[in-house]
Amino acid sequence: MAFWLSIWIFFGVVWAEGSGRDHYIRSFVYEAFFLPGRMLMTYWTIYFLLPVFLLRREIAAFSIIFIVSLIGAGLLEQAILVYFFHPWFNDGSKSSALYLNINTIVRIILIINSTVIVAGTIKVMKYWYQNQQRLQLAEKEQLVSEMKYLQTQMQPHFFFNTLNSLYGLILQRSDVAAEVVLKLSDLMRYMVYEAGKSVILLEREISHIQVIMNHLLQLRSVHPLHSFT
Repeated sequence: MAFWLSIWIFFGVVWAEGSGRDHYIRSFVYEAFFLPGRMLMTYWTIYFLLPVFLLRREIAAFSIIFIVSLIGAGLLEQAILVYFFHPWFNDGSKSSALYLNINTIVRIILIINSTVIVAGTIKVMKYWYQNQQRLQLAEKEQLVSEMKYLQTQMQPHFFFNTLNSLYGLILQRSDVAAEVVLKLSDLMRYMVYEAGKSVILLEREISHIQVIMNHLLQLRSVHPLHSFT
């Protein structure tokens, strides 16, 4: 609604610029009669021609149907102006010659086309933005799914190996055992209280991965006979 109100005011002011009050009234009434053809062609284009032909890259079909539709909208608008607008401002008289005026019809078609181009550009940008949002959402969902799968695969295996290694360190009375227990506690705290959050800072995730890698390297160095794969 705001778009059409803006179009009506803009063209109403443009055509009446520098004229008197009566010309402003006539200009705004003229633009009011002009709106049906513009609206019909605009909605036909953005809700049918764009998604059915242009966005599917059927350029030839889109061009042909668009041109034919544009000519039809121009003829319809010219009929509205001749049989409704001009009789209103010219004491009920109308002229069939005015309807067949090619210059006027071409001018109307160009005006309608300019409106369709503006609305179509806005719609295409909206389609592009929504498509980018869908792609980003799909990528995010895929990444989350992969992360959850890796977590379900990694966590039991990781803790099983860690506990086995910890058992070996305790049997060896190694001083590293206490440090391993502390790091394991931090990892479990992270997985229980933070890993399930919808938003996790990248720095925190990287730090978590680094802790795991350092943990594995440390266990491998002090307990080389055990497999951590």
